[in-house]
Amino acid sequence: MHAAIESIEHSGRELAVAAGIDARGSWMTTGRSSLSSNSERRADP
Repeated sequence: MHAAIESIEHSGRELAVAAGIDARGSWMTTGRSSLSSNSERRADP
């Protein structure tokens, strides 16, 4: 029983880490797109 609980906690941590990486990746891409769009707007007269 204890081993099953540990395996569930371990998989939960892996999911949390994967979710954190996904959140960072999406934030980085959205940040880059917003930065590029801002620079494009500034370049336009």
